[in-house]
Amino acid sequence: MIDKNLSIVTVGHVDHGKSTVIGRLLADAGALPDGKLEQIRKNCEQNSKPFEYAFLLDALKIEQAQGITIDTARCFFHTSKRNYIIIDAPGHIEFLKNMVTGASRAQAALLVIDASRGVEENTRRHGYFLSMLGIRQVAILVNKMDLVVYKEGVFTDIKQEFETFLHKINIWPDTFIPVSGFWGDNIAHVSDKMP
Repeated sequence: MIDKNLSIVTVGHVDHGKSTVIGRLLADAGALPDGKLEQIRKNCEQNSKPFEYAFLLDALKIEQAQGITIDTARCFFHTSKRNYIIIDAPGHIEFLKNMVTGASRAQAALLVIDASRGVEENTRRHGYFLSMLGIRQVAILVNKMDLVVYKEGVFTDIKQEFETFLHKINIWPDTFIPVSGFWGDNIAHVSDKMP
């Protein structure tokens, strides 16, 4: 039987696109409150800032100004099968305590890796914390595939490197998915750029 509620935390190194991926998912799946997307777009336009899907989650003005997540943000999403609580955790090392606090409430995780930068220090560190917290239902999103021109070899190399690391800490990821949060590839809909 499927549990009707599932808490999922998004983790990974700073600037790998966690908030963008979740913001894009909510927008493309039609899970935002009426007018929210337009409100953020208008706010960006009024402040002469480019629109970012991350702004849908980065609620604090300081987060938007600095382009980083400082505190965990929670949002709610539902499908016909279940209700989800998505916890967007910060990736910056200075806010590691906030990441652990957010992850401690989760049953599953999305670990986001920037395809152009690969596996970095906090990528591994966040993997360790997921293992220590007993979160075993993990999916890896290799994000920003557009920055590496959707090259399958880049995705495969990251998958092999990180899968080897995760197995050493007793995490057997459910799946690795190549995505582009910015363009929406493989977020809410399958992309023809990465079949």
